[in-house]
Amino acid sequence: MNDSSQSLYDRIIVGHLLHMIYSRSRWSDLLAVCNVYLDESSTYLEAVAFAHKGAKSSDKKTRLLPIVAPAVGIVGKCWAEGYLELRGSEGLTCPGDKPEFMLPAPSKAGSDGWTSRYLTSNMFIKAFLADSATQPGGRRLTAHSMKATALSCAAKCGISGEDRAVLARHQSAIQGSTALYSRDLLQLP
Repeated sequence: MNDSSQSLYDRIIVGHLLHMIYSRSRWSDLLAVCNVYLDESSTYLEAVAFAHKGAKSSDKKTRLLPIVAPAVGIVGKCWAEGYLELRGSEGLTCPGDKPEFMLPAPSKAGSDGWTSRYLTSNMFIKAFLADSATQPGGRRLTAHSMKATALSCAAKCGISGEDRAVLARHQSAIQGSTALYSRDLLQLP
């Protein structure tokens, strides 16, 4: 994402992937978000998911799901600031009060900006990772891998199942208003 010799489109898409990894999000979690912002201390990149996989009943569909990502990554730098700056340089604003998708599809020409439609996970896998979609050992890389990677690392580090459920934003782990307002629960330990 920080390599200025790379395509601006690729750098923004990598920033989006970092957002997914650090927030342990599914591709679909970032298709209808609102109130996206980097907090004043550049510690968290926050968003609210308007539509999410766990919203099956009409009651749950009206609940907004907080999505919180630590803004400082494993290299010790604030990846979120760079990501938001790249987006801004392309005129991509973060969703505000109205639910919108985080990542629009790039134009077909690749130099005419971004389209007004969202990028689907199938489009992404086919276009962005066309040559590397099949991993060694027959493992396939999918959009769900962004969420699974962080949770797999957490399991390998010995983080308890209960804590991993919180990190994954599983409904069973997030009950009541205490969990809703405890954004620190959603940060990797």
